[in-house]
Amino acid sequence: MKTKILSLISAASFLIGMSACQDPHEFSPTHYDEQFDSMTASFYDDDRAENSFPAEIDYNNHVITIVVPYTYPANSDSYLDMADLTRMRIQCNLKQGVRLEPALTTIDLSQENHVTMIDNTGVRTDFTIIGEIRKSKACEITDFTIASLGISGIINPETKIITLVTAEAIGEQLAEVEISHGATLEPDPRVTPVNFDNEPEITVTAQNGVDKTVYKFIQAEPSKLPFGIRKGSAKIAWTKKQADMGIKIYAPAELTSGNLRFNGSAGLGIVGEYLVLNEAGMGKAYVMNYKNGNVISTIDLTAMGTNTLGQFNNHRMTSDNNGNLLFTSAANFNNGTLTIWKMKGIDGQLEKLTTLANAAAIGSGISVTGNIDENAIITVNNNGPTQFYRWQIKTA
Repeated sequence: MKTKILSLISAASFLIGMSACQDPHEFSPTHYDEQFDSMTASFYDDDRAENSFPAEIDYNNHVITIVVPYTYPANSDSYLDMADLTRMRIQCNLKQGVRLEPALTTIDLSQENHVTMIDNTGVRTDFTIIGEIRKSKACEITDFTIASLGISGIINPETKIITLVTAEAIGEQLAEVEISHGATLEPDPRVTPVNFDNEPEITVTAQNGVDKTVYKFIQAEPSKLPFGIRKGSAKIAWTKKQADMGIKIYAPAELTSGNLRFNGSAGLGIVGEYLVLNEAGMGKAYVMNYKNGNVISTIDLTAMGTNTLGQFNNHRMTSDNNGNLLFTSAANFNNGTLTIWKMKGIDGQLEKLTTLANAAAIGSGISVTGNIDENAIITVNNNGPTQFYRWQIKTA
């Protein structure tokens, strides 16, 4: 693998007595006819959620294949080869009373491994365990834009039709296309202009070179649903653990009345193609790529000063529809005074927008509708559910 993710493990991990597949009393009972229910492998010293690779169990031929992705971590430029599979942690799930010989904790998946399953009647069955690095079969277009014309394609994942909504001729154009990781396009409109007036078809070939999807492009007004949203129009683009980003998350035993209000992120803003995540009370916000969640930079908010708890005043955050970020302090930690700051974009100057004295305990949330450079309504709520303050901004 280009980027090594494995590290040496303690010799203790090789002790048979420590096996995860040894003591029959530790097995989770199953309801399947097969005695051997499941097996997974994982890398040592890797806490990624994707670090779990299930086995494909062929009960007829007594072969267990543990499938590991070619690209790991997902959507990266790091690729596995068999030399990376020499030390893998094994976990298995068998029926009550079933055991394996030899017991398994660590296994070398770069070669064949032989184990014997002994059921609760004493019947012995030999299995061969092998590892396989498998390239992705995903072959989808996930986003399509003709930036020069401001046209975004509406993708129907079921019909594989991409609708370009415009009444004008499109002609030959380059396009920005996002596809499954490792896949290829033919023709590729990112490189060679395609005439979209002739309802072209573009083929996406998966990383494995076998699976393919053909997308057809049409120019039309997409059909409208009587209510709700189209199935498949919303999806999880990515997930991130705040702790992995360096954001402080207090354990339950650490929480006090002070840090409870400044625990983790508090406020999400949108500025163009960036997401901005506020880290409450820590004097900074994170600028992230909205497509993959990667942190690009941080915004220094220490100029807001600190409150009576000694924490910075970036208590909550939001954004308007014109690239402005808004931050609010917590009045009850600032002797009853609430302050709202504004910032134009991710590189703008931090400025005070307004202050409010005798504001009791407001500041636990902020929202904005409109554009604060022209017309907008800003709402800041109380720590309780019954009060809020509202400001209206007018051009005149």
